[in-house]
Amino acid sequence: MAEYLYWYLCEGGFLKAITLIGTAGQDNISVTKCNNIPIPLPPRPEQEEIVQRVERLINIVARLGRLKEELKTVSEQFTEAAVAAISNSTSTGARNVKPPIVEIVTSMKCGKNAPFGAKDRSMNYSCD
Repeated sequence: MAEYLYWYLCEGGFLKAITLIGTAGQDNISVTKCNNIPIPLPPRPEQEEIVQRVERLINIVARLGRLKEELKTVSEQFTEAAVAAISNSTSTGARNVKPPIVEIVTSMKCGKNAPFGAKDRSMNYSCD
């Protein structure tokens, strides 16, 4: 029951029915109002199921946050590796990322030996 109450109170929907008091931007709830907060109490098995579902969703959200950060890192490394491969420079941060497929890089390089260089303006790459 404690976990169910914890998640119910964290959700905060009950606050909409309460007039908060306070000064200097700090909201307070009087003891009387705390005693009158309606808390729906479903049967124990339903409470346990609700807690399990909420905790499962919290874990999914945390995992998605970690995956988002990993994807951002890999994307930045790939971008650096691609720019380094296209510009014939050395990539410093993309240690574990291989440059893009050679055919793609070759077609994007500018210069007299590149297949789509300054001579072919049909590509949208500027070599000036």
